[in-house]
Amino acid sequence: MIFPERVKPACFREFPDAGFEWIRLEDDRGVLGHAALGAHPDWLELHVGLTRVNRAVLADDLERLRHWARREGFRAIRGRAPAGASRLPALARACGYACRTQREHGRDYDLVELEV
Repeated sequence: MIFPERVKPACFREFPDAGFEWIRLEDDRGVLGHAALGAHPDWLELHVGLTRVNRAVLADDLERLRHWARREGFRAIRGRAPAGASRLPALARACGYACRTQREHGRDYDLVELEV
């Protein structure tokens, strides 16, 4: 389940105060983690900080986010994290999406792009 947050979650303390929507992710046992959404002209930037994983709930939340993004006119949702430093590849696979590694500015990043 997705709930808006008014205050920036601690896991995103290094993010700028403006330009992101903060979201709390929950299941019936409580908080799974938080997400940050940043709008770009035709795509959404998604960052996820999880304290635990419930694949079924996260996959359902991602589908809801995809439907919302489509209604709002976005063409894709993109996630990116330093390669090997996050659970992004495992989370993407668990939700049925592919993750690839790409080199940018001398660093490797795990990238996921979901067409909406």
